[in-house]
Amino acid sequence: WCRPQTDGPGLRALTLINFGFHLLNTGDTDYIKQNLWTDGANNGGAIRHDLEWVMQNWQSNSCDLWEEVQSKDFFWNRFNFKNTLFQAGRFAQAMGDMDAAKSYNDTANQIAATLDSHYTGTFIKEEDNRQIDGAVICALNDGYTGGSVD
Repeated sequence: WCRPQTDGPGLRALTLINFGFHLLNTGDTDYIKQNLWTDGANNGGAIRHDLEWVMQNWQSNSCDLWEEVQSKDFFWNRFNFKNTLFQAGRFAQAMGDMDAAKSYNDTANQIAATLDSHYTGTFIKEEDNRQIDGAVICALNDGYTGGSVD
């Protein structure tokens, strides 16, 4: 088994952000403030804890989805980290945390700036050592939220 796989914290944060938006829409802010987005308690809550990991580790070495190849520059990871952090910026803003929103958006923009290097002129490559890979399709399916690919 190839380790580490670093996509988990970003995907988990994105799932919890979507749940958090649902809770905001239904008026259940108590659960969010106690568990998902806390004021310092419990590592800042489940969402912040994972987002902080993404912010500090998005350039780290990882294994591909198939646990065969290692790289610091998988399209799958970068594309989904970018999406998660943009959504985190929206959620932080909804929670009234403008500093966190700016930080998440700034890092998402840094990640987005690296995505152009994955376009070969013909296709989007997963990584130099594994150019044609189904993980690119998975990334686009899971991480595309409209607008440009980068």
